[in-house]
Amino acid sequence: MKRLSFALLITFVLLLPGIPTVQASEFNFSVTTVIPENQIDPNKTYYDLLMEPGAEQTVEILLRNDTDADVIIAPAVHAASTNTNGVVEYGESHDEPDPSLLYPLEDLVTTDEEIIVPANGTYTLPLHISMPDEAFDGVLAGGITLQETMEENQNESAEEGLSIDNQYAYVVGIVLQQNQSEIEPELALHDVYADQLNARNVIMSTIQNSQAMYVNQLSVQAKVKNESGEVLYESKTESMQMAPNSNFSYPLSLNGHPLEAGEYMMELTASAMGEEWHWSEPFSIEEDQAAALNETDVTIPAPDYTWLYVAIGIACLVIAFFLILYYQRKKHKKLLIDAINKQRASAS
Repeated sequence: MKRLSFALLITFVLLLPGIPTVQASEFNFSVTTVIPENQIDPNKTYYDLLMEPGAEQTVEILLRNDTDADVIIAPAVHAASTNTNGVVEYGESHDEPDPSLLYPLEDLVTTDEEIIVPANGTYTLPLHISMPDEAFDGVLAGGITLQETMEENQNESAEEGLSIDNQYAYVVGIVLQQNQSEIEPELALHDVYADQLNARNVIMSTIQNSQAMYVNQLSVQAKVKNESGEVLYESKTESMQMAPNSNFSYPLSLNGHPLEAGEYMMELTASAMGEEWHWSEPFSIEEDQAAALNETDVTIPAPDYTWLYVAIGIACLVIAFFLILYYQRKKHKKLLIDAINKQRASAS
């Protein structure tokens, strides 16, 4: 039997606003940012750069390898996004960028596609930044992920069975701005729909941050009402954060209850940074959609058809009994008629 191997990617989000530097012995390399003169706060170790419209600049990251083997790294730049837990992510996102994001960071920052940090040596990784020509307020945010590539057979083992191979990555934050003007937060509700999260039924509400700023300490309270105004489901989540020019789908769990087709109303209240927003959004659930989601929800027990099988079995026995009774009576009647006919024939 071949050994099964699962890769678990563990990302250390380093050098970002509010995130302290983490020393992780699991890495085969270390990361040090070379802070340039136009850093807004030189005490911060992520890049927080003030640049003019159309300006170009190259900053550097120093990678150090203290092992006796070469380390291969595949750098990747991504814009910041917000996940369903209300947490900002700086790695690759499989969701479409928010329409309000005019300048994705991956279009502005270029670097090497693959590098080799030599054994017991260093490598200076350049990041070339091209600021948009158009002036804008707020920030462009994202990060560069530095993950060691794994050789195809690196984790092969002579032992059989199941194993988990941990993979680790650094993320270095990159925040770009042309001025330090303050802007006001602006949130919008764009869609409400039934869906699943981790194979569990939820009602999703897509909340958008259309401004080029972080929305911090975000709280969301959600209520789902039926047509008569009765509250069916509700939830409240606090201390979330949204990336600049991003959206996320806030999930309201049904806690194991099956979806039912019908017309509903989502009432949402969001608050952050001294502002508050209220929305009431109608939505509907179709019968086929509810059936399909209920069938794959792991918290909903599968239908118990035992009673149906028992009823069918009893019905089959009853039908068999009456069929046997019918044929026995028919056979008895035939024998009686034959006997009468025989008696009549002998009498004549």
